[in-house]
Order: sequence, then C-alpha cells, then structure tokens
Amino acid sequence: LRIVEDNEIQRKSVEDTRLREQLSVSSEKDAESVQVGSSTQLVPSAATDESSKVLENKNREEASSRKEVSLQGKEKAESPVSKKAEMKAEPPPTISAKSTVRKPAAKLGDETYLMFNIKSSQYANQLHALVNAMMLARSMNWTLVLPSFYVNGAEAKRDSRALKSFSAELECQHFFDVEKLQPLVKTLPLRSFLENVAPQLDPSQIAPVCQHWKGPGVKCDDAYVRNSMHSYYQTYARMSLPSDVNREALTSVKRCALYSSGNAVKKLLHKDTRVVAYDTMFSPVSMSCGGCVDRADAVVDAMMPAKELREVGSRFVKEVMMKDGDESGVMAMHVRVVEHEMKAGVMRDADKFASQLESVIEFAKKQVLSSKRGKNGLRALFLARTGRFETENKAVDILKKSLAKSGVRVFELSDVKEWLKTKPGLTKSERMQEVLASPFKSLLLDMSVVLSSPHVVFKSSSSWTPLMRQWRSALGPASDKKDSVDELRDVEYNFRTRPGTGKTMHLEMKHLSAEYKVLPAKLCKK
Repeated sequence: LRIVEDNEIQRKSVEDTRLREQLSVSSEKDAESVQVGSSTQLVPSAATDESSKVLENKNREEASSRKEVSLQGKEKAESPVSKKAEMKAEPPPTISAKSTVRKPAAKLGDETYLMFNIKSSQYANQLHALVNAMMLARSMNWTLVLPSFYVNGAEAKRDSRALKSFSAELECQHFFDVEKLQPLVKTLPLRSFLENVAPQLDPSQIAPVCQHWKGPGVKCDDAYVRNSMHSYYQTYARMSLPSDVNREALTSVKRCALYSSGNAVKKLLHKDTRVVAYDTMFSPVSMSCGGCVDRADAVVDAMMPAKELREVGSRFVKEVMMKDGDESGVMAMHVRVVEHEMKAGVMRDADKFASQLESVIEFAKKQVLSSKRGKNGLRALFLARTGRFETENKAVDILKKSLAKSGVRVFELSDVKEWLKTKPGLTKSERMQEVLASPFKSLLLDMSVVLSSPHVVFKSSSSWTPLMRQWRSALGPASDKKDSVDELRDVEYNFRTRPGTGKTMHLEMKHLSAEYKVLPAKLCKK
C-alpha cells in the first residue's frame, strides 16, 4: 500500500509541476500590470483564473485520493489476515556462494565469528554442543553466534508443531539467562548476525570445517557435507557455504578435546576469514574428560534453566511433594532407557524392569534417606521420563502400585501441568509463555522439578546427568537450613554389559557426593 501510495503521489506531483508551468506561461502572457505608488500589482486574466481553478480541483482530487488510500490501508491493517501477515518478519538476507562482496571486508573489522550445526539430537545434547562451542569461542576470543534450538527426537514426537525452519520461538534467551554469559563469552544472537553481519559477508570469508565422532567409518564425505552440513546452514542459518569444505583440520583432534580445536583450525584460516563454520559440536564425553578453559564451570552454570522455570520446580516440590515444609523422604528419579539398552532387552519384560527400578529406589533410600532427617524413609517420589516405550509405561504402572502399598506418593509431569493451572502468577512472564509454548515444555518442566528435589536418582548414561549434577552443585541444597548440606546426596544407576557375560546388561548403582564439577580442575592440572 505504501508503494502504491508513493507512486500515486509521485505521478500527481509530476502533473502538478506541468500544470504550474502552464499557469506561469499563461500568467506572463495575459496578466495586466497595474501601478500603485512605487509597487506593481499583477491582475490575473480570465485564462489565469481558469488555470487556478483547474489546479484547485486537482489538489482537491489528490487529497480525496490520499484519504481513500489511507482508509483502505487502515481497513487492511485492522483485518486479521493483515495482522497475521504483519507478524511475519521479512527473512534475513541469504549469503549465496555465487554472490559477490556487497561491502568491503574492512567494514567487518577484525572480529571472527564462530558458527556450528546444532542439530545434535535432543535439547540436552544441543546444550552440550553449546557448551563446547562456548569454551572454544572463549579460548580463541571468537564471537559465538548463538543459534536457535532445533526440534528433534522425543520433542518432535511429543509436539506435532515441530519446527523445520528458522524460528524466533526457540532462541536461546527464552530458555536460559543469556546475559550471564556476557562476561564469559562474546556472543551474538543468530538473528542479529543475519541482519547486521551477513549482508557484509562474501562466501570467500567463510571457512567451513567438518568432523564428527559418531563412530568408526563415519566421515565427512561429499554426501554427508551436502545432505547434513550444507543443508543445515542453508535452512537454519540462510547461508550457502563455499563448496570447498575442510575435512582434515580436525582429523587429529580427539573427541575429548573438541572444545580446544580452535588452534588446529586457526592455522588454516586466511587473514580475511570472518566466519568459522563448524559441523556438529556435540560430544558429551568432553563434559567429563576435563575442558581446561578458564572459568569453564561458570559457562556451564550460565546455561541452567532460567530463574522463572526453576521457580516452578521449587514451588511444586515445596507445595505439593513436601509436607509442612519437611523435605525428608522427598526424591526425584530420572527414568531413562537409551536405544542400545532397549535393543539389548533391558525392557523386554515389564515386571522385571519394574523390579530393577524398585531396586534402584531401595538403594537410594539406604544411601540418602538413612540420616536423622530422613528417618521416615521415602514419602514422595517424582518420576521424570519420556514414556516413549510401551514397556516403560507398563513397568511404571507396576512400580506405582508397589510403592503405594508403602505409602509413597508418586508424581509425574501430568501432575505438574495440572498444578500450574492453579498458579497463573508463575506462568505470566513472557519467558514462561515462550517456554510453555515450545516443544521443550515437557522436558524442561521435568528438569525443573529434578533440579529442586532434595535427593535425585540419576541415569549415568543420560546426557542430562553431568549438566544437572553441575547445576545442583552450583545452586546448593534445596533447603535453607544449614545442616541440609549433608542431605544433598544423589545416587546414579546404569545398565552395563559385564565382561564375559555376553550381551546381557546388568544394573549398576553408586552413591554420589554433593560436590560435583563437570570439568574438574584436577584433570586440567594433570
């Protein structure tokens, strides 16, 4: 509408100019000069008067036309269709491999930006990738372009609205306090990068490097680069990478040291490189092998669920699971069976699996509920789980019935959601609205309760475990009482194949101390 209106105004302006020129010529020919004292007064002739009337009518028509266009625009703007269209922002600029430099490279300064493919399975794995990327950016003094999260795995199955393109709904700042990263890592949201940096980039200034650690024989061949790496950058970052992707820079870098691979890559960059584009950065093993980067633990802590979300978990534990504020006998358990365990038959029999879960709970009761304040034993248990497998659901039903006989109240995600409906004050913030509208809602609500529970049973092979243990250690005890620091104790279980037993998986359990660091300083010194 603005373009149509501007064109109409321009056209009428040209007509008015011509009309004024005609009026001027006519006035010079036909005006009668009348001398009054020392001044001269022009008396318009009949022709001039007629031209003035034409101009006046023209101006009246123009004003009427502008009013009509304005009213049409207002009606259009007030329509639901227009409002919906207006909400759709214009897509950020696309960097094409065939394009030329739009602006001189010097305009970008000397800043080097780090980007990576965040499509690393589910949300927790994407957080691991972010941790690796942040430590790499910090160690190299690069600016990390914060990507939007990607919907994958269980989240995609839970939510039919799983997004398959760039979406502002899943930007990092909705899920954790990005501002806490500012003194630790230089960051720039993807949207800001696309709007302010991308238009000045030429493909020759982008250096893509490819390597991942999925297993033996998995390489960055042409098919992988084309179908995974190029596809991600074109779809989610709206960038066409150069056809020449470096596949050797990271070959000698161990999976454990992905966070420190910057120096190996830097040797291959030319002076005009402004963007280093990695493939996947996901490698959970680096979360426990010692990322020796200054203040690495602070980087991990900054990525814990946002304060508003943690408040939901804390209030649920205190108001629903505890009785009279007494935290003794309150525990959360992460029920998680990964695919290779499923294939090995861990959940082939629902009764047996329920019995194994109950064994873990009994072990936890002896380890963390045997103190003076936990003398009453287990009274309330929260189960955090996905429910992806039918056998898991059957086993949990069997477990609930067994625990109910002992007077144990069992809670799950559905209870949190129902309770939240009665607490509108906890969900009114813009951030909580974004979280509750996202495909990660169920997982994040589960984790918020686990974070706030006095005691937790973790699954060691879950990518959540190292993150959650670090965050719980950073947050301190669930209670404000001084002696509760001794009560913050967790346990861990896993299914492993013992040597000489074939493919049969056995249940293993161990006691965990309260103090935990994802990236222990001892390993860095060693």
